[in-house]
Amino acid sequence: MNTEKTGPVAEVENLTVKFGRTIAVDQASFVVEQGEVYALFDELIGELAERGTTVLLTTHDLTGIEGVATRVGVIREGRMVIDEDLEVLKAGFRRVRFPRAEDGEVPRVPGILCSSSTSGLVEVIVSNFDDAAEMAFREVAGDRMEISGLSLEEIFIAVSSGSDGGVS
Repeated sequence: MNTEKTGPVAEVENLTVKFGRTIAVDQASFVVEQGEVYALFDELIGELAERGTTVLLTTHDLTGIEGVATRVGVIREGRMVIDEDLEVLKAGFRRVRFPRAEDGEVPRVPGILCSSSTSGLVEVIVSNFDDAAEMAFREVAGDRMEISGLSLEEIFIAVSSGSDGGVS
C-alpha cells in the first residue's frame, strides 16, 4: 500500500520542512475538485497544526475554512479591518430582526454595519453586540425581536459591504 502523499498536501508539507513553523498558502493555487476542498482544509491544516505549524491561508471559501480556522483576518481596501480570534469574532456579531416601529425608529447602536427593512420587518447586523446594544434594541422592539449569530461568510459580507448606520 502506497502511503506517500501527493498533490497540495505533500507540497505544503515539503515547504514546512524547508521553511519552518509558519507557512503561507494561497488556496487559489490548489488544483482540486470543489468537493475535495473541505477535506483538504481538514487534512492540511489539521496535520500542520498538530506539528505546531502556523498556516496563513488565503481563501474565498469561508464556509470551508470556518471549521478549522482559529484566527481570522479580513483586508478591505488595503487595510486590515478584522484580526480576531474566530470565536471572539463570532461572539460579537449578531443579526437582530424586529417589527418596524410606526415611527420607523432604529436604535443608534455603535457597530451597526448594515440594515434593511422589508414588509414591516427590520434586520440589522451589529459588529459589537453586547448587553447595552440588546437593551437599546429592546427599547424599540420589546420582546418582539429575534437575535441570532452569523456564519463567518455572513460576517465577511457585512464587513465588506461597509457601514451605512441606517435603514435602507
